[in-house]
Amino acid sequence: MTLDLGSGISVVMLTLPVLGGLLPAVAQDWRWILLGVALAEAGAGVLLLRLWPPFMALSLLIAGWIAAAFLGLGQSAQWQRGAPMPEAWAGRLFRFTITGFALVLLAYQTENTLAWLPRGFTPAMAWAALGLMLTGILHLAMTQHPFRVTASLLILLAGFVLVYAYIEQSLLLTVLLVGVKLFLGAMGSYLLFAPVAGEGA
Repeated sequence: MTLDLGSGISVVMLTLPVLGGLLPAVAQDWRWILLGVALAEAGAGVLLLRLWPPFMALSLLIAGWIAAAFLGLGQSAQWQRGAPMPEAWAGRLFRFTITGFALVLLAYQTENTLAWLPRGFTPAMAWAALGLMLTGILHLAMTQHPFRVTASLLILLAGFVLVYAYIEQSLLLTVLLVGVKLFLGAMGSYLLFAPVAGEGA
């Protein structure tokens, strides 16, 4: 995979799957996981600016950040209640190892995946988009906690949007994706709020 590190966009493409994928894998503090989601959304938004009109790309970026904020509100309620996410070093090490191995494998196979992607995809863009999708799926498969599940879905969706942006560019699609992101954030927050509300009833 050839990448011009002198270009700011290329640096974003290179680091996007690492920040969005590995940070949630090793972090135990929910704030660091949210930071990973926010960075993934920011990186995807920067890349979308190359493909879509600015208002459409920025709408998806803001929607992703709002969804992350919803999720943070729900997890904050659990944290204030004294219910941290159960986690052991072994679990974090396992997630980091699997995610890192998957990203290394993807880096070696990126050029081979271009035949399956829409025309115009560069190796660097394929690495960024597929890296986010892959890490999102892996995290989703290795957790049952509503906070991590929702964060994984947001990361997965950020990668999916980068792939689909080459196929369709319409206002209706933008509105639909904004709605999906906000729905995920609201549902994740509700699932985290629900136990707190139940105890107070």
